[in-house]
Amino acid sequence: MKTLLIVSLIAAISLGITGAVFAKNKGFCQGPEGKMGWMMERMGKRLDLDETQKASLGVLGDKLLTIREGFVQDREQHREAIGEMLAAPQLDRALAESMLAEKQQKFAEHGQTLINAFADFSDGLRPEQRTTLAETLKEFPFGHGPGLSQSHGAM
Repeated sequence: MKTLLIVSLIAAISLGITGAVFAKNKGFCQGPEGKMGWMMERMGKRLDLDETQKASLGVLGDKLLTIREGFVQDREQHREAIGEMLAAPQLDRALAESMLAEKQQKFAEHGQTLINAFADFSDGLRPEQRTTLAETLKEFPFGHGPGLSQSHGAM
């Protein structure tokens, strides 16, 4: 349970970083790799990263893309399974619980990798860069869509 909380926190921070740099973009059709490259470039400028820090951020981005790909690959299979469960007269609770457990296991497997990559990146930042990163996360709107700049409460 503790691992799930840590993974969720790191994922939220990573999504916050990603979302913060995406927030002012006017839209793009570059795919995940293009978006991640754009985010890396923008975050590098915003934090004034040196080459070593950019490399560490690149490793974090690569890990995020790899983890994302693993989840995207299973998406269609899970949609079909959920559709079949909903079409049945009663929801198969055991199947639903096993699907949830499978997702949680996947998060747990990738958690340590993500934590280490994020820690390596953040540990290499100077104090003023860490402050800028923290401010960026505070400014990020955790709503779903443009103009939702209010947070939905404490995370």
